[in-house]
Amino acid sequence: MNVRCPYCHAAAERVTGREIYPHRPDLAGLVIFRCVPCDARVGTHRGSGKPLGTLGNAATRAARRACHQMFDPLWKLGYMGRNEAYRALAERMGIAVADCHISHWQADECERALPHIRALRDETARTAVAS
Repeated sequence: MNVRCPYCHAAAERVTGREIYPHRPDLAGLVIFRCVPCDARVGTHRGSGKPLGTLGNAATRAARRACHQMFDPLWKLGYMGRNEAYRALAERMGIAVADCHISHWQADECERALPHIRALRDETARTAVAS
């Protein structure tokens, strides 16, 4: 699989979690694509080895983590399905569902999404309490 860095356009190399997270033995078996010049990276799907999204630099990875911390409980805690949560977020943001995926966004897109995720989370919490 040929994965290119969106920042410098270099080919990304396939590495293991052991190389990226030497202090985390629990992540040693992960497969990760990494751009050496930029240190942009993205994890892969277990089994297929396909990227989970696009390579992200440090700022983008931090922004994606912030989005996921707020967004993922919506579907992981059973308030709604994962696809339903992404559809609701896409609607709030005024974008196509096909373009609404945190792991494909850069830092600026994540920053734009955060208030929408927060509003969706708060609305869902209010609805759950009222039920």
